[in-house]
Amino acid sequence: MEIRNVKNASVKTLKQAVVIFEEVARFHILCINEGRQFEGFEVDYEDNHKELTSTLTTLMEIYSLSRQKIHDIIHSHPNTSYSSIENICFLSPNEADFTAYYLAFMLENPTKFAKTYQNIPKDLLNSHVIKQAKSMVRAYFSNNVAEMGFLIDTADYFLASCVSWFMKDIRKRVLDMFKVAFSNMGESKDISIEFFKDLFFYNNKQEALNSLLAYGMNQT
Repeated sequence: MEIRNVKNASVKTLKQAVVIFEEVARFHILCINEGRQFEGFEVDYEDNHKELTSTLTTLMEIYSLSRQKIHDIIHSHPNTSYSSIENICFLSPNEADFTAYYLAFMLENPTKFAKTYQNIPKDLLNSHVIKQAKSMVRAYFSNNVAEMGFLIDTADYFLASCVSWFMKDIRKRVLDMFKVAFSNMGESKDISIEFFKDLFFYNNKQEALNSLLAYGMNQT
């Protein structure tokens, strides 16, 4: 369904379109973390990222046009009941969740994030998932690995998967600072692998060890 046809779509068609796009978005998010676990199933993560961003963008447009349709109805017929509106238009109960996923993919673009955040409907701003996405952006730009790790651990699976895409960026920036600090101080580069794994929220010891050795440090 073309976006420009949303305003004229029946509530049934609109609902079907939203459900399909939401399912497609979920599939691409699943591919971020789960794709590598299935034998014979290879994921091109750059292409997957582009497809997911495109799908989420389309969803945001549909959500926006749906809300505009409701606004126009209320403006034209102030006494219209909510039950009547439900028969004319459809608002997804998942709008806050997918809006948060959309925001999560703007971590590298603070200007776009700010512009998008300003246009989020007021009734969604107080949702827990939107607040989490905003906190994740703050953690990302302040290089706060601990806060980001905590937020990922406490977020729902799909939001955590979206943000985990960018966790490597924070790790790299902080590890670069660690490396400089070690060099300037002339300190021993031996470090506990358990401490290192927990500090940088690696999924397992092997991932932590690979990174530790890549930065010229030794495990204890």
